[in-house]
Amino acid sequence: MNADEPEPRPALLDRAAEAVIQVLGNLGFNAPRLLWKWNNFRRRMQQKTQDAGIRMRGVTAAHRMCPHCRALVASRESTCTECGESLAGASRPGAARLLQWA
Repeated sequence: MNADEPEPRPALLDRAAEAVIQVLGNLGFNAPRLLWKWNNFRRRMQQKTQDAGIRMRGVTAAHRMCPHCRALVASRESTCTECGESLAGASRPGAARLLQWA
């Protein structure tokens, strides 16, 4: 980040949480700990959002991986185009993979 560029403003939810934490700090609560907990909560939620995006890409993928040679094969194929092994053990993209993760 350049010195000329202003720092990005925190999101409205973050500003509101910091205001509540400041009020609670004035009432005697441990404000640094509450702020630490809030930041950890936000980090965990961002990670879960990223994980959900990765899982959705897995559900909507057009290919699956051969468990024997690790080659990417079209999801409609029943045998690997590289090694000729059966793809019976490899889960297909779609609802079946989504249910497998659930």
